[in-house]
Amino acid sequence: LCCGLSSWGEVQALMPEAWNKSAVQEVNCSAISGNLYVTKEGASCSYCICLLQDEVAFPTCCSLSSFGRAGVDSSSGEQYCQKLRPTYNLEAQEVRYCELRYDLYEFAAAGNTKPASSPTFGMFFFVFVALSSILMAEFLQ
Repeated sequence: LCCGLSSWGEVQALMPEAWNKSAVQEVNCSAISGNLYVTKEGASCSYCICLLQDEVAFPTCCSLSSFGRAGVDSSSGEQYCQKLRPTYNLEAQEVRYCELRYDLYEFAAAGNTKPASSPTFGMFFFVFVALSSILMAEFLQ
């Protein structure tokens, strides 16, 4: 996840695509509203906006590959993203924590493509067993 400013000066988050983790999506944080705040994109933008408000130098990045764990991602060289990042505003003499709740939400694209209620494996298995029993009973008679 990288937080930065777009060429037109607005906060943006660069993060993995929903279905292709090696691809990067650019999220314009000023376009996030309503239900989009409870997605990975919205959580990332809230985090980036918090960092900007506390005057963290942009761009700033962290690795999502082992979210919440201590350490450095050997493939990117970035520290792993944490749920909370302390920020220090020396001018205001304040310490604040920016929260990244990437782990709580789905991608916006993933949420929009799921059916409202999806059948479970258990239901399929039950139907399969029931039909198999009926067919077997018919065959044995």
